[in-house]
Amino acid sequence: MAAGVSLYIQQVDTFNGKLYAKTPGGWVLLQDERKEYIEAPNCVICLESTDAIFGGEGAKTEMKCCKNWVHDACLEAMVQAGHSGKMIGFNHVKCPSCRKSLVDQPANQLGFGGNLYRLLNEERQLYLQIKRMKESKNKGLSKEEQGNWAFFKCMECTHPFCGGKVSCAEEFDLDPSSMVCDGCDWAKEAEDHRCFEHGKDYAIFKCDFCCSPACWACGSQHYCNYCHDHGGYQHPTPCLGPDKCPLGIPHPPPITTNERNRYVLSFVIGCHKCSDPNAKVEYKSYNADPFATTHKYTNMVVKFKYSKFNFQWNKAIDLQGGHLFDDEYEYETDSEDALEDKKIDEKNGVKDLSDIDDGEDAPNAKLGDEILLHAPLLPPPMVAQSS
Repeated sequence: MAAGVSLYIQQVDTFNGKLYAKTPGGWVLLQDERKEYIEAPNCVICLESTDAIFGGEGAKTEMKCCKNWVHDACLEAMVQAGHSGKMIGFNHVKCPSCRKSLVDQPANQLGFGGNLYRLLNEERQLYLQIKRMKESKNKGLSKEEQGNWAFFKCMECTHPFCGGKVSCAEEFDLDPSSMVCDGCDWAKEAEDHRCFEHGKDYAIFKCDFCCSPACWACGSQHYCNYCHDHGGYQHPTPCLGPDKCPLGIPHPPPITTNERNRYVLSFVIGCHKCSDPNAKVEYKSYNADPFATTHKYTNMVVKFKYSKFNFQWNKAIDLQGGHLFDDEYEYETDSEDALEDKKIDEKNGVKDLSDIDDGEDAPNAKLGDEILLHAPLLPPPMVAQSS
């Protein structure tokens, strides 16, 4: 049959191992032991037919880039297999036929649905995140020095990080399963900066998505202005470590894109009232409370484990100002010293554990007019970011 000619098939039957089809013009031979007599699309991955007449099963999709067909299950398995080699790459998300990238355009333009759409969208977010990191690394470098950066997955925060040039990475026998980014290595030095004298209302939080002070408490996370207004929350920015972090203090890593729909126990970086005695409460946050000992939220994201609470806190001991702590100081809660500390707490007006707002009275959903701006006292110590 000539290429491009359509065949209207009314019925399919097998006789003596041969496949026949009934058409308005009569019965025709479609396939015997040696060959197929009509052109039927095959999956370019498994090379099996995608046409139900020839035994093709499952969902199929025509690739928009080259008009070839694939089984959705075959393409999904290819994407799930991930990149090969030690460095992060994107060969596994290229068209298996024409090799055009599947992540340089929004996933909803590819025509896939269900789990395959989700997988491709996750790969695209990673692709865009690394693309921005490459642009940042190339800034200020000559053309000869730009590019060829090697990116790896941090085994602790799961964010990508740059490990240097590809040529250098290839020279060493690296073990990706033990690689940790500079931000996570530095995060081990993070300290508890909560002030129990002034509490949550005056707390300054870190943005859950980057290394900036937060100025929004929205939904279940804290955001800086860029991440809230310019889509930064869609691609969390991992910390570059002590020499390059715009926040300037050790802190836990940002949440991942997969954690965006969960409640987050945000990291406190200071206290407005301790910095400015005239500071006023600017907003009420119903997010998870780092000052509480218990939480009603299940499956909550916890990047920093708070260890001290108001019944252990003493302003005279935990440094003047009440928002920095000495990790080496230990309290024996069943000792006479602990009881004496509690008396001093009561004298200083420090609330008892039962007075802590644990969020039980918080509404299940926030109204639109309850999303209020929380402006830091000082501008964020970072380079201005544009949308």
